[in-house]
Amino acid sequence: MSGYNNTKRFQYQTQIDINYDIPVVKGLALGVTAAYDGQINDDRRLYKNFILYDYITDIPKTTSVAPTTFNNSISNYIRKEIQTKLSYRRSFNQHNISSTLFTR
Repeated sequence: MSGYNNTKRFQYQTQIDINYDIPVVKGLALGVTAAYDGQINDDRRLYKNFILYDYITDIPKTTSVAPTTFNNSISNYIRKEIQTKLSYRRSFNQHNISSTLFTR
């Protein structure tokens, strides 16, 4: 068989992170992280049959029984995610307090 295998892939990743310090409570902050990722695959395969010939007599040596085939496969992957967080960070004299709460 002769032919080709051709594979193309396109991948992308995006992310945005937004944080806001809440002015009413000192040390309290609210944040949101959003991500949108994906990948697109395109696979193409062509298989062509062929016949071998004798170099001297030019007579076919083999007969091919496999048909010519073409396969194409396209796939798409998408991931969306949103994550929120609430954090508190404050210092009292020589003591530091810090905590974070995450949600998905």
